[in-house]
Amino acid sequence: MKKVSFLLLAVFAMINIACNKTEVSEYKSSTDSFEEDLSSYISEQKSIMHGVKTRSSSAVLSRADIATIAVKMDSVTMKFYNKYPKLINELPKVSEEQLEILKENTDSLASFVQKNYSAEIVNLVKEDLGSDCFARLKPTAVPMISDVRHNRFVQANVEINREFKVLVTENADLTYKPLFQESNKRTDCYNRYKNKVDNCYSTMVRSLILASLGSSFTGPVAGGVLSLSILYIVSDYNQCLYNAAEFYNLCNGQK
Repeated sequence: MKKVSFLLLAVFAMINIACNKTEVSEYKSSTDSFEEDLSSYISEQKSIMHGVKTRSSSAVLSRADIATIAVKMDSVTMKFYNKYPKLINELPKVSEEQLEILKENTDSLASFVQKNYSAEIVNLVKEDLGSDCFARLKPTAVPMISDVRHNRFVQANVEINREFKVLVTENADLTYKPLFQESNKRTDCYNRYKNKVDNCYSTMVRSLILASLGSSFTGPVAGGVLSLSILYIVSDYNQCLYNAAEFYNLCNGQK
């Protein structure tokens, strides 16, 4: 009887060990699978952001380019959410058919950003695209901080957020930098030619004062001073007109 009891205990112990090993093995397999999926998710998102295929031939991304990048990233994000639904709040599931429809609509960028990025990123994209279609989703069920998968996913998206911000910011710099440079050049031009025009009119005023003084003289001196003053005034006036024309043409890129 004792032998039977010992035998049963041994069998139960072996079954328990086997079950524990199976659970550990399944957990390890599940963890490895998640890490592989997460690594693939990060690589795919970065590839979309920086891939040549998503860019236009121009060095500057157009609004359509940014929207295309966003929709492709949206597709990858949704697939990951569908596979690991516990990582998200109550975000809507997007089918492949819906994604195809979204790809035709550049405003889908708003949908993508509002779900995945911080208010800072939203404002950057809103400013760049001039869109008012951003409606923030409020979280309804925040996972426990102790959730290792959640933490890994958040950490991954922080990095993606950072790169997306750089992408949008650099694009804005490339888009608006020439405009700023042109504006600065025009401002310098205005200042330079404004001084020339102002100096010209100041000289003409001095000639007018000289003419008025000449009128107080009598005889040949008065005639000479007045004639010389009129000559200066005509010359200054013509120079002022020339400077003003140069000012307009050069500073407005017409010459």
